[in-house]
Amino acid sequence: MEVLLRVVLPVFSALGSALLSFWVTRARMEAAFAKEREAMADRRIALLEQYIKDREEAGKRYRSGEVARDFRLEVRMIHEKTIAPSIDAPPALPSREQYSAGTKPRRALPSKTEGVLALAHEDPNLKPAEIARALGLKPGTVRVALHRHRKTRVKAQRT
Repeated sequence: MEVLLRVVLPVFSALGSALLSFWVTRARMEAAFAKEREAMADRRIALLEQYIKDREEAGKRYRSGEVARDFRLEVRMIHEKTIAPSIDAPPALPSREQYSAGTKPRRALPSKTEGVLALAHEDPNLKPAEIARALGLKPGTVRVALHRHRKTRVKAQRT
């Protein structure tokens, strides 16, 4: 019996120490995880509050017309840079050499088409309806202008 006690007692002692250290370590890890979860929740709340504030500001800007005003100002600047000079300048007449050679002078684009192409070139992500609203045109006019431009570009690439 004494031999059995000498063998079993150290095993029980080691097993008890192992279980005790396991539970203490597990409790410490759970406490660390709880702190980390709390920190993540605080970060999420801060991000959500910032997102809500940004969305409210964007909504106020949209309702006040700042976005539309900025867009109209940009369109006006593009118009003054690209379209207005071509409208003010008289159309160039073809020379006698062009007529005698039989080459057809190239037609100038209508001002509406130039405006549409200028806006589409400035921001390729604009939808035809947005371009139409900015220039005061019908959406169909914008779609036709873009289609004709693409068609002539494809034709020019083939030749």
